[in-house]
Amino acid sequence: MIRNVLGRVASFHYFFLGLLLIPCWIIGVKYFLDLKTIYKVAELAGTNPIAVYNDFKGDAGRFFYGPIFIWLVRPMAFVPKQYGTLVWLIPQTLSYVIFWTCLLKLMPNLFQSRQKWWWLLLFAFTINPIHNNFQSNNIQLILCAMLMLGEVLMAQKSKVAELLGASLVSLASVIKIFPVFMWGYYLIKKPTRVKVFLLISFVFFIGFPMILLGLNDGVEMYRGLIANISTYQKDNSLVGVVDILCFPSLVARIATVLKMTEDTFSVLTKGMILLISTYFFYVTYVQRKNSREYLVALWALGLALMTFLNPSTRVHYFIFYVPAFCVLITQGTHRYKNSKVLLVYGLTSFVLIALTTEGVVGKSFNNTLEALSIPTWGVIILLGGIIHLLKIMSKECALPTPTLSN
Repeated sequence: MIRNVLGRVASFHYFFLGLLLIPCWIIGVKYFLDLKTIYKVAELAGTNPIAVYNDFKGDAGRFFYGPIFIWLVRPMAFVPKQYGTLVWLIPQTLSYVIFWTCLLKLMPNLFQSRQKWWWLLLFAFTINPIHNNFQSNNIQLILCAMLMLGEVLMAQKSKVAELLGASLVSLASVIKIFPVFMWGYYLIKKPTRVKVFLLISFVFFIGFPMILLGLNDGVEMYRGLIANISTYQKDNSLVGVVDILCFPSLVARIATVLKMTEDTFSVLTKGMILLISTYFFYVTYVQRKNSREYLVALWALGLALMTFLNPSTRVHYFIFYVPAFCVLITQGTHRYKNSKVLLVYGLTSFVLIALTTEGVVGKSFNNTLEALSIPTWGVIILLGGIIHLLKIMSKECALPTPTLSN
């Protein structure tokens, strides 16, 4: 056993993963020059938590996280500010480790493709959203790790593991709004016991502010959260802010060219999001008892759709596309029927997503490509590839896809 562990650690793939952390830490320390927002939240958590949603002025900005996150960062108030950056990088680093560990747990053949070159594409695909999370100190990597660990734990035949997994998914859904999409996915897919765990943990995390502060103050915090989110959407135009890359921004830019009214665009976008989401949840319900192999691909599609439909998606959210890319490319690099088609989907999405970043094409050209929603078109191709794969898997159960190990 020790020999196997040492062999894995010595593997170049794992060495490279560890090496990749060094520039991420350097970037995190260099660009995260101050923690004024996080420190203010941590301090207000101990004095006046309600003020978090209405007491930020000027550079401090607005607070867009759920109330429970206020108490999660409370310990930062006791950390000297000169060490705050390093302390905050700890959960980022832990999430990085959990991310890759869970990915390998869900897809044990990840680095065993017949085409040895493909994993270089994986690193090239992931490095931009990963370093972007470290650089801007966003929590999408943390949320992704929580959702992935939740997926792994809920697959275990243990009540404790299922409860922990359900709690992680619920907590992620309460910290930010968009992971509620995956919470709904699990509520449809999982057996009754896990559904109960999901509901209980979600209600607990939602009600946590009321437990500490009382009903009125807790409700007031959620009102502040909703107000901040709504004003953010007004201030950050889906057309004018080029680095917002999602389905709503794509539709908004097309609507602008076609000179649609704002009301028409709004109804169209919301209707299409509802239609896409409803169909995905319908497929989830119908296929909930399908093979584990199928469900891993469906889970990856869920993460990708969650991100694609979110109106605030930027590059650091692209970490949620990685599992879908892994599922697609691993299938495309095996010599099976239709594998070449899958590979075309994967490589085309790679070019449009990973090779259009600022680090590759420069800031000016990157802004132009983002204004044209080129990375978003790459995501659409990625989604199309996963959907095509799911159709193949539903017809050919023998197609070997990444498996979820117990």
